Amino acid sequence: MSLIDTIKADMYTAMKSREKKTAGTLRTLLAKLKDQQINIGKELSGQEGLNVIKTLGKQHRESIEIYEKANRPDLAEQEKIELNILESYLPQMMTKDETRSLVISVIEETGSIG
Repeated sequence: MSLIDTIKADMYTAMKSREKKTAGTLRTLLAKLKDQQINIGKELSGQEGLNVIKTLGKQHRESIEIYEKANRPDLAEQEKIELNILESYLPQMMTKDETRSLVISVIEETGSIG
C-alpha cells in the first residue's frame, strides 16, 4: 500500500469516527501530496511523499513558535496536534544512544581507528 493510499484509508477511518481534526489534517496532507504529484508530473516516490510531510511539519513547528510568542496557546495546541498527526507518517528517528551504539558496533566490526 502506497503512502497516499495509507493516508486516504486513515482519513476515511477518521471521518467515520468523527475525528474532525485528524480528518482535516489528512485531507490537507493529501491535497499537498496531489499538488506535488501534479508539479512533478508523475507518481510520488516514497521519499518524495516523506519530503512533503517533512515540509508541512516544519511549517507547523514555525507556526507553533509564532503562536507561543504571541501568547496564543490555543492555536499553538492545535498546531501541535496536527504536527503529531503528520509525524505519525514519518519513520522513527534513532535516539542519540541508539546512534552511538550503532556507530560503535560498526567501528568494532570493521576495526576502524579514528
